[in-house]
Amino acid sequence: MAQVLYLRLGDGMQSSIFDDMYKSLCTEIDEKYSTTQARSATDVKPLLSSPSLKAILVVDGGLSTGKHHIKLQKELSAYAKAGGTIIFCCIFSGFFRPPDLDRLFRTFGLSWEFGEYHRTTFYLSQTIKSVLGHQRAIELEREYSMKALHLKNTSVDSRVYVPLEHSQTQSMVFPPSPVDQEETPAVFSKHGSGWIGYIGDVNNEQGSRALVMALLELSIIARNVKPDILLGTMDDSWVGQLYDGAKEVVNLGPRTYYDNQIGSFGDLALPSNLTLETVNCLPLKKLKWNEGWQYLHNS
Repeated sequence: MAQVLYLRLGDGMQSSIFDDMYKSLCTEIDEKYSTTQARSATDVKPLLSSPSLKAILVVDGGLSTGKHHIKLQKELSAYAKAGGTIIFCCIFSGFFRPPDLDRLFRTFGLSWEFGEYHRTTFYLSQTIKSVLGHQRAIELEREYSMKALHLKNTSVDSRVYVPLEHSQTQSMVFPPSPVDQEETPAVFSKHGSGWIGYIGDVNNEQGSRALVMALLELSIIARNVKPDILLGTMDDSWVGQLYDGAKEVVNLGPRTYYDNQIGSFGDLALPSNLTLETVNCLPLKKLKWNEGWQYLHNS
């Protein structure tokens, strides 16, 4: 069974808050995957080389503090680049200083930076739907109100939820004001052969819990699949770095695409001995809304 690690390096107060707020989410994860916890850097290191470890949830702010964690941050970045997934979530966004967060992301080689903190209504981005695949996308809330610490300097195609032009801050104390359209409360981005995710929600909204489950599912499926033929619109050299087990790589070009809703490949005639695996969809750099990687398997 795929293994998920809860990385819990925070102090006793963080541990108590996490246990109280996220019991239901942990129960849902525990029922679906094999889970384990690490409360020190020493606990983490032996697990990183385990083939069963598919994803790491950084659930508190402990990783962002202390010079002794810089080495671990680099090791976690290497884990993701090798094909693993790391998701910063739960109470992570509420327990660090802005300089520590920026420093952590720089150690990971990311341009992300500390952004604004407020509540507004966010909307599932059109771009990320191609990353998640149709089935996972329809299981997520299309829009919901979230109080979150936002990130800036993220790529457009990595933003999971975004504000719209009419979005305004929501507060019981302060009057509404326009929201920065370039900031996002949730990101999921390619990192080498793996993924880095961030969910800045501080109140454990239902939409955020659903997002954690969707990103875990996508990450674990992506690591387990060994496609026979990989179809897409990027150069073949980049594809080979991701899936060296593929027997063949076909570049369909920008005018041929798989429509997740009607289940067909434009005008493409599929060989009779191949069937389409519809559940999986991985992102492209330079992703367009109607393009995505799809897999074909021998029937």
